[in-house]
Amino acid sequence: MQPVEPILGHAEAKLHYPEIWIKYPLAEHAAAAEFSASFIAMAELCVILNEFTRNSFQSTREGERFRGFRPEETLRYYHRLSEWYEGLPEQLGARQAVLPHQMKVQ
Repeated sequence: MQPVEPILGHAEAKLHYPEIWIKYPLAEHAAAAEFSASFIAMAELCVILNEFTRNSFQSTREGERFRGFRPEETLRYYHRLSEWYEGLPEQLGARQAVLPHQMKVQ
């Protein structure tokens, strides 16, 4: 199920969410926290996981039960998650992440 309000893209999010700058004691310059990028990435991941979870169960008279996935469904989710990961902005990449919320996205 898609969110009621569309998720902003990474470029649009920078215009809507303020940036927080953090200066570590030993650092020469302040670093951007990139909360907007993390928020958008987590929202996109939640959409995929919500669909995955919703499609994982089916209703029976006894209640909900796990139904499993056919190989083509599994492959489709694999591709969606891979596309999501590959589409992460550079600042959330494994080599750039420096703050805990950025590492949680990884």
